[in-house]
Amino acid sequence: DNNDLSFLANVGILQQPVTKSTWRQGHSDTRLFSHNTQQDEVNLIDIFDEEAGSGVCGRVLDVLALNGYKPGAVSVNGIASALRSDTLSTIVIDSNGYQKFNPTASFTSNVTNKIKEINPASSIRSSLYGETWSDALFQSLGENDLLYEELESAFLNTTFPTTDLGMQLSSVAKLMKTKDARGTDRDIFNVRIGGFDHHGNIEAPLMEKLQTVNNGLEAFVTELRDFQGIWDDVAIVVVSEFARTLMGNTGNGSDHAWGGNYFVASGSLDGGRILGSFPSNLTNDGPFVFEPGIVIPSSPWESFWNGIAQWFGVSTENDLTTVLPNRNAFLNDLWTQSDLFTIPPTQAPIPSTPAPVISTFAPSQSPTTSSSSSTCEDTTLRFKVEWNEKLIMRDCIWIGNRATIQRCNIEGVAEACPVTCGICS
Repeated sequence: DNNDLSFLANVGILQQPVTKSTWRQGHSDTRLFSHNTQQDEVNLIDIFDEEAGSGVCGRVLDVLALNGYKPGAVSVNGIASALRSDTLSTIVIDSNGYQKFNPTASFTSNVTNKIKEINPASSIRSSLYGETWSDALFQSLGENDLLYEELESAFLNTTFPTTDLGMQLSSVAKLMKTKDARGTDRDIFNVRIGGFDHHGNIEAPLMEKLQTVNNGLEAFVTELRDFQGIWDDVAIVVVSEFARTLMGNTGNGSDHAWGGNYFVASGSLDGGRILGSFPSNLTNDGPFVFEPGIVIPSSPWESFWNGIAQWFGVSTENDLTTVLPNRNAFLNDLWTQSDLFTIPPTQAPIPSTPAPVISTFAPSQSPTTSSSSSTCEDTTLRFKVEWNEKLIMRDCIWIGNRATIQRCNIEGVAEACPVTCGICS
């Protein structure tokens, strides 16, 4: 009723714009209608694996970190591939509550102290691997203590449903209260509800699932809007790997399809609308529907994520392409921040000058190519490199993330990234 929600019409994974006659050959780099493959696709939004190993939300966080923000990633439903990042760790919390490490230390042996004794701080005899392990372990123990105390003291004014989704959303609402303690100014949270694969007798279980979603979101929005006062700074994005066939099967169910309808909600949303377009003919004779009632998406996921990323703080074309490697295939179909929202998140931080995340060093086997530029600096643009027998778009950040010496020896890379490759004179 507050125009805080908009529907996204006929959205789905697309490799490129296709028609009814070209959809099959136009999607050779994915397996349509497969749960496992399409779950990966919708979480990664990287159909050509140009940013292999990272998820769409993880890349948003990586870009924000490089631009001076303090982002965080939290999942309350196990490991979330959408949050996979090149630079940040994901906090994983059980929706039933956050467990304190060694909770019986007050009346049994203090395991924490013993662990610290056998994993001491670095010494002259420490190896790189030992130091890395100890640093990560001590950091995890410290974060566990801090987060446990913060969550134990966090109070919610709203009663959440006791469903699994309700408990996940309740945990997220509490975690939002800990952002100052966690030192973040941008957070992405992952929650999940399954059980929609209704190949038979779809009506009753589907209605039950939709009621579960509605009840959970109603409590969540009430808490953020009426009590925490942060609803304008939050966006809820609902996605799924694919939709269901328009035509039922012989078991009164529905089978795997393609383009589907989703929604986004936020206090900052220019809502009360349907974004995108439905096919005018929803029969199998229509130009965008084929048997048994599978709809070809009219908008790719890149369309929607482009506007979400902008609203969240990703501003330049180069950064947006890092987040969405295949967005250039759909430049005429991208939704912008102004298409989706009326205002940006309030109290947006002024990014501090980010600490360098790429060390400048001289590789032991420096590339023979030298920089001919009078000033030695890395390009901020993306460029093509041949990697694993594929031409992919990359930037100097990717060159410096790992295997830097190997990547700097790729033809043309040293000229583009002389600082990262350590060839500046």
